[in-house]
Amino acid sequence: MSLDGADNFQYRNTASGAKIDSETLLFAQEALEGENVSIGQIADVNKISDCRAVLGLVVLIGKCRLEEIDDRRRQQVFLLLSVTAACSLIQFPFTGATYFCYVAPLLLLAVTAILSMVRQIPRLALAGVVVFFLSYAVFEVTPGFVFKMGNIYAPDIQKATLALPRVGPLRIDSIDAKEYTDLARIVLEHARGPYLYCTPDCPEVYFLFGFKNPGRTLFDFFDERTDRTARILAGLRGHNVNLVVLNRIPTFSGQVPNDLKAALEQEFPNHAATLRFDVRWRT
Repeated sequence: MSLDGADNFQYRNTASGAKIDSETLLFAQEALEGENVSIGQIADVNKISDCRAVLGLVVLIGKCRLEEIDDRRRQQVFLLLSVTAACSLIQFPFTGATYFCYVAPLLLLAVTAILSMVRQIPRLALAGVVVFFLSYAVFEVTPGFVFKMGNIYAPDIQKATLALPRVGPLRIDSIDAKEYTDLARIVLEHARGPYLYCTPDCPEVYFLFGFKNPGRTLFDFFDERTDRTARILAGLRGHNVNLVVLNRIPTFSGQVPNDLKAALEQEFPNHAATLRFDVRWRT
């Protein structure tokens, strides 16, 4: 995906997410206040994610008893629904099945709060809901490692140990363990001062080796592109950076732009490489 595409993708999802959540909260508020909810509004709820759609529809169950609930209790339930809907938007810097685990506890609390307002819950319906969620956890959110969660079963491959002073015995996969061990040897041998520059999409290097970021960018497709190369070079000179790390296999952003790469190669003539990273420095 190009940088332009990533920015447009981010904007479209942010705008649509805000619109969808405003519709969800309006739907929930009208249901909690005992307003008539039309079929059209219910159809609109189908546009939101599965969790929020279920949450919005469950609000309707409480209508049979809303007249007996005081304003404070109604506000508490609405606040819980609002927080659940808002937290379901937190998927940074990308969307993934693992984010369901973040919002699932809030979803459970919200559903419990709504069901507590129902005078009498049919046991068969309640059993069906329990079976549905258990089946979802067992068969859809398949047990296994997080990389394939929601798709297929995958065993935990993080069996090797990364023994860096900054992180202690950290378990990661064997390929990454060798990669960061080799990178540590090069960086710690040639870096001078408290700053490094790492690009694109490798902010973990700063933390693993105990260096500071001369800028504010973590994932490069979020960065402002206007005069970007000039700004980066000025920042490197201003912070007296003598070593840069270039990621050849970025996860989200594109490759280093040609003009920036050429400028860094000229500015930092010495070179070493690992399987994934190019390291350049000046003496």
